[in-house]
Amino acid sequence: MSDEAERLIRDLSRVFTEREILPVRARLDESGEFPAEIIRQAHSAGLLTCHIPEQYGGAGLGLLAICLIAEEIGFGCTGIATSILVNYLGTSTILLFGDAAQKERYLSEYCAKPTLFSFACTEPDAGSDMGGIRTAYERRGDGYVISGQKAFITNSTYADYFTVFAKRKGESRALQSLTAFVVPRNTPGLTVGAPIRKLGQHASNTAPVFFDEVEVPAGARLGREGAGLMIATHALARSRLAIGAASVGLARAALDCAFQYARQRKQFEKPLTDFQVVQCEIADMWERVAANRALVHMAARRYDGGEPGFKHIYAAKDFASKMALDVANRSLAILGAYGYTRDFPLEKMTRDARVLEIYEGSSTMQRLMLFNELLRDGTDP
Repeated sequence: MSDEAERLIRDLSRVFTEREILPVRARLDESGEFPAEIIRQAHSAGLLTCHIPEQYGGAGLGLLAICLIAEEIGFGCTGIATSILVNYLGTSTILLFGDAAQKERYLSEYCAKPTLFSFACTEPDAGSDMGGIRTAYERRGDGYVISGQKAFITNSTYADYFTVFAKRKGESRALQSLTAFVVPRNTPGLTVGAPIRKLGQHASNTAPVFFDEVEVPAGARLGREGAGLMIATHALARSRLAIGAASVGLARAALDCAFQYARQRKQFEKPLTDFQVVQCEIADMWERVAANRALVHMAARRYDGGEPGFKHIYAAKDFASKMALDVANRSLAILGAYGYTRDFPLEKMTRDARVLEIYEGSSTMQRLMLFNELLRDGTDP
């Protein structure tokens, strides 16, 4: 992607965030309202479909484009960003592993109108441990029957389609038989539970999903039986880097808020920016934001260039998510008591940042997966 194309995508996303997200983020955080209209506007602007090939109605761009969009939307609100980014995750399973008929059906519909996808993998007793998945499928006639439950599923209250991961019935562990299916929302036996109340990211919907003898045709299966772990690993790698980019956006926003406040706030008859301790704090935070953005972009360029393995993605997601919470905390401290109030957005940013180290693979899991790749490839960055 050329420098000019990067600039155009960043500018489009930045203007979209300023116009559609910043004016309403506080209200949506207070109310917990799902940002349906913002998602519709993002779809109209092409921000949801940039990664889909042109033959299905998208722009045919790579992971770097997704990261540029994610950073700008994350600057506005990571709750809204999560509601948008999970659609990249859900559609990536089809983009990477769907057959020609599945791509034509689902990706064309996704580009033609706002269509929400959820990624139904996590369960009450199986998060990082995919082998512990209990949702099971069995072959019945010409199709499959799925039974089980999923937990903490983003957008599930509003999703049109679910990418569901299930093991073969009777297997004790899921890894060898884990299989992915695309299941429409209106399929009999599929129900969604009550939304979960969360510490932060209130503009992101999260709810459990239940499957009671859900029948799907053979054409609902993505890839071969037993390919679910590979499908989830590849799709999550792409999405994890987008979360890293959104983390950079949140940190940028927190730093900007602290910097603007410090320039105006006076203590001992001087602006806070006249004190060296504040100067060093702001400079150090800027260095961390810039370094994390560089790592995210490097990982995206390597992925788009076809580099095997995901070590840079794992590092970027871990590094950026921890950095975002750290910068939010330190920025709030610069505002002092004001930062702890809802009159300033840093209180919200700090709550929103906490989950960045948890969802789509905890920071601990990112480091463990990174170490496994280092064992194979060596430590040369």
